[in-house]
Amino acid sequence: MVHRVPAFLALIAATLTAAGPVIAQQSVTDPASGLGVTVPPGYQSQAGVRPSANASFGLSPASGFPPVAGTSSHVCAVEFKASQSNQGMTQAEINRGIRGKAWTDTARTILSNVFDISNARHETRNGVVRYQFEARPKLGPDHENVRLFGTMMETSKGRTSIFCGTTRAAWPKALSTFRVISAGVTPP
Repeated sequence: MVHRVPAFLALIAATLTAAGPVIAQQSVTDPASGLGVTVPPGYQSQAGVRPSANASFGLSPASGFPPVAGTSSHVCAVEFKASQSNQGMTQAEINRGIRGKAWTDTARTILSNVFDISNARHETRNGVVRYQFEARPKLGPDHENVRLFGTMMETSKGRTSIFCGTTRAAWPKALSTFRVISAGVTPP
């Protein structure tokens, strides 16, 4: 007996096969530092992408969208650098400092050396204040066509930074995913 597959089921099967494997959401953690990242569906992670960091992960979409831009090999880089400057402080004290004019002005001044910053804001997630911004690089290969979303946060253990970038053309669709990736980062 021959079984016939209804046309719409055949179309769905062909579409799913052409789209490639579905990659489920996963969480990755660096055991030494405690840096955690919730990797969204369709993304792959790679540990140790920033040698200068104590812990780092690179995230890339399996589909190739959004595309990598500039010199990066990943769409997003998440890194943690240990620091003793906040040791002995409560998270509330650190948060007040990050929300303060001095910290914000210093961060913006340093970042402005290499980026045109826009839409900077503070956001609190899981009790940690995050400084978030959108940026256009001032330097680098094809920098005119690169757009970035950045997040910096500090705890008593150090600073966690997230930088996600793509092309100017892909930016409008990619920004919401970059915000999701940022929200899924747990600092040590």
